[in-house]
Amino acid sequence: MESGAASGRSAVALAALGGALAGLLAGLALARQGAKQQIRSIGAASEQQQQEQQQQRQQQQQQQQQQQQQQQRQQQHNEIGRDKKPQKHTDPPMQRQQSPTQHQQDAASSTNSINNSINKQHQQQQRKQQQQQLPIRVPVRASGQPGDPPRREVVCADALEWLRQPGVVPRGALVFTSLPDMSEVKEFAPTFEAWEAFFVKAAQSILEALPTGGVAVFYQTDVRRPRFGQVSKAYLVMNAATRVKGVRLRWHKICHFGSIDQPSVNSLQFTHLLCFSKVIDDGAVEDEDFDLGTTIPDLVSRGQKPQWLRNSMRCQGANATAEVLKWAVRRLTGIHTVIDPFCGAGTVLAIGNEFGLHAVGVDISPKRFRQAGKLDGAGLLSGKAPSKGGPHVEEGPHAEEAEED
Repeated sequence: MESGAASGRSAVALAALGGALAGLLAGLALARQGAKQQIRSIGAASEQQQQEQQQQRQQQQQQQQQQQQQQQRQQQHNEIGRDKKPQKHTDPPMQRQQSPTQHQQDAASSTNSINNSINKQHQQQQRKQQQQQLPIRVPVRASGQPGDPPRREVVCADALEWLRQPGVVPRGALVFTSLPDMSEVKEFAPTFEAWEAFFVKAAQSILEALPTGGVAVFYQTDVRRPRFGQVSKAYLVMNAATRVKGVRLRWHKICHFGSIDQPSVNSLQFTHLLCFSKVIDDGAVEDEDFDLGTTIPDLVSRGQKPQWLRNSMRCQGANATAEVLKWAVRRLTGIHTVIDPFCGAGTVLAIGNEFGLHAVGVDISPKRFRQAGKLDGAGLLSGKAPSKGGPHVEEGPHAEEAEED
């Protein structure tokens, strides 16, 4: 009996102990959950506090910026007020001139710049309108009246010596020429090297003779020579241009004849048209004629040559020559004269007269000298009339010395 009672008490004690342990574990779990919630609330409060502090700092920065801006505006207002206040001077009346502030100088400079830009645009528009309205045969000349008959002067002389004279290419004159091939100067340039040196020197002399803003056009056909291959005269002219300060290539066109889709074997059927100009102040001032050449097609038909002349293949094509001179009359302001230092039979001179331009030509051959003075531009353009009575012809020092070719 006593043993059974003891066993019952032990069971009850164990049960009570188990209940106490369960309650303790439950209490610990609740305490742990409460601690987690408290930690979360503390973290949220801390994050909210940081955001509030950041907002306060941003507001303070904005207030400081506003204060600085207000101070700057106040300073500017005070400076303007001081500028407007009359100042007392002890100097004589003639010397009472207030020096402008930097702000006023900047404002005046900006105003002048805007006015200059507007005036320049207006002048360019007027210039384009005048060029569009300019008749082809009546160019604006530097001297004389538009109705004056064009003159033609031909000089029998060495072109390089003639180009060395000061002022041979005046303002309002276009130089349009074709430098001679090897076969035309073999008397004094018998080798390829000698001819090449002569060619580059001649092109350089022409470009050096240009005045500021002057324009020169070269009509050059490449050739093929044994042991040398194809000789690019365009390259030689551009090589010469690199030796003259302030000279730029304005445009490069191709003049063709015959069919463009058939092989030419050794006879090249195209010619280079290269236009150069001497820029204003070596580029320090903007060149208003930068777009020269936009009215000429990139591919130009050569046209007829004076077939009634001996060695007419050495002459320039009439159509290509007319295209260049037509462009010059329309696009070059104040053009009144065309100059050909290697005029040959006078194609440039004759067609230049047809477009109302005075013409000046130079050639060392007396025969070409006489042909250039008589060649009829109208007949050349139509391909019918061979010649006419020559206009004024000026004889050079070689007219009697050289023999006819």
